[in-house]
Amino acid sequence: MTSVGLDPRIGSELAGYRIERLLGRGGMSVVYLAEDLRLKRKVALKLLAPELAADERFRERFLRESELAASLDHPNVIPIYEAGEAEGVLYIAMRFVEGTDLKNLLEREGRLEPRRALALVGQVAEALDTAHEHGLVHRDVKPGNVLLVSLGGREHCYLSDFGLTKATSSDSGLTETGQFVGTADYVAPEQIDRRPVDGRADVYSLGCVLFECLTGEPPYKSDRLMATLWSHLNASPPRASERNAELPAGLDPVLARALAKDPADRDATCRELVADAWRELGLSGELPQAFAPPSLVWRWRWLVAAVAAGVVVLAAVLAVVLTRGGEEDAVPAPILPVTGESLVALPVTENTLLRIDPHTGEPIAAVQLGEDPTHLAAGEGSVWIVDSREHSLLRVDPQRDAVVDSVDISPFGPGELPAGDKRVRVGAGAVWLNEVGAVETVLWKYEPSSDVLSPFAERFFFTLIEAGEGGVWIDDIPESKLIRLEAATGHVVETIRHDAQTQTYWAIGDRTIWYWRAPVGIAADGVVERIDRETGEIVASVATGLATIDDMAFGEGGVWVLGDGESLVRIDPATNSLDQTIRVGRSTDSMALGEGFVWVGSSRDGTVTRVDPVTADLLTVDVGGRPRAIAVAEGSVWVIVRPA
Repeated sequence: MTSVGLDPRIGSELAGYRIERLLGRGGMSVVYLAEDLRLKRKVALKLLAPELAADERFRERFLRESELAASLDHPNVIPIYEAGEAEGVLYIAMRFVEGTDLKNLLEREGRLEPRRALALVGQVAEALDTAHEHGLVHRDVKPGNVLLVSLGGREHCYLSDFGLTKATSSDSGLTETGQFVGTADYVAPEQIDRRPVDGRADVYSLGCVLFECLTGEPPYKSDRLMATLWSHLNASPPRASERNAELPAGLDPVLARALAKDPADRDATCRELVADAWRELGLSGELPQAFAPPSLVWRWRWLVAAVAAGVVVLAAVLAVVLTRGGEEDAVPAPILPVTGESLVALPVTENTLLRIDPHTGEPIAAVQLGEDPTHLAAGEGSVWIVDSREHSLLRVDPQRDAVVDSVDISPFGPGELPAGDKRVRVGAGAVWLNEVGAVETVLWKYEPSSDVLSPFAERFFFTLIEAGEGGVWIDDIPESKLIRLEAATGHVVETIRHDAQTQTYWAIGDRTIWYWRAPVGIAADGVVERIDRETGEIVASVATGLATIDDMAFGEGGVWVLGDGESLVRIDPATNSLDQTIRVGRSTDSMALGEGFVWVGSSRDGTVTRVDPVTADLLTVDVGGRPRAIAVAEGSVWVIVRPA
């Protein structure tokens, strides 16, 4: 305990609370036990660092989101009584819980018995899903924020620190200084590299907590902060059964799904994670009804109706609805919403490569894939898919609609393909794969004509952007250089400096290059800069109205930016101005151009939307699962679809 002499706040009053003793201290806050002088009750009073109150934008967000968090009425959410500002200090008053927390429990007892672990984590899952339904994301789920008390002879959990949540699908989990909000052992990859953040970031963090409860340690534990963050971004999820031999191997894919790098590959809710773990652990007794995934009930009801109607056919049967946007906003550009309803499709039950006719939106074929299809590219007469778990490159023949070859890419060794299909490209007679290793990044080249896989280029850290007859483009991030390599020799033939400052998105045209740049500050919208390739100068800067983006491409008459989890923005290259913003679904995370259209995948809606770049007409295709990646080639649209 800290004495009064060492902490001048003890014994003082602030905003009607008399501070009694120190409860805990963190990097940007301190928590005291205090007496509410008006209501005569004990509270936990959290005071934030003074410099945060000086930040107008942070102060407004803090007060707004604290009010939202206080509105949560759930038995597993610590009640917030009040939040405000007094004497230049931001504060939160919440219920004082006399007990311990999950962090101390794990430090004292080590790994927990599975039934007890799920009983605790399940309560946290209920709290998180309730928050997500109200549009809030916690962002810092960790054992230290799970308070434990004894109620009625059982362990009861309270999830705390909801005063620092954020609105769903707004911006990334970064502070004004560019640091992520979260704790390194449990932080989701998208919070580290500035991707959009929604409730699936909490699913990831809860997966890390469950992993630690069952094994005694978090999945990526290192004495070095950067090594831990690198593992979250690039390393394959470890197997819990290897760290605790008493756990069944069937639990490993459950935790791996929760720890997927791409949010689209995770469970949609925290309840689903708990339900899957309960089943694989083979626990006796029935799963509590509160944890039953509602999606399973939906699927069963649909299947019964389908059988009764006699419409159970191929698993790829889809329904399509043609919709057209009509409403307009004056600023900054027309916003065209998706309208109408999509018919329910038969759920996809296996990882599938779906082939769609680009003109009718109807399915042509469905090809069954392996365990973990993560990357997709099309060209050189084939469709190419990387199965990260099986370390194989699958070749699909579009003439036969079948997998005709599997290339062993295990020579990657300890390196991993990063999340996102931007790491695989096809062009210039080869398939290009971007491997991020522990020490350096390697660009691999696979030549189908000779069946040879070999390293092509090595640098400290870079991102593969594009491959074609003009060469291979990479972004050397530490050097802030966009580099074009000759496809045959690897020689540098063009170098363009940029000020993106971090890993970003690019769209490359014949004479110009476009890239996304997000200003420092989590509440700031990003801009798209245009660079003249001959001079290397920035010739235009276009405000997008988007805080974060998921993809960017040049073609079909514009520069297309997919962002904020629901919006497709078109920039007119003739005028360097924002032309229109189109609402295309929820949790949009994949895009492709081709056959005269723009194609957008929405993992939450389970749809692919076709956008006409001229009329803005929309064709929405329910794909029966979660679209993972999209490519357009050989006169068709190819979509990796995972079970919902």
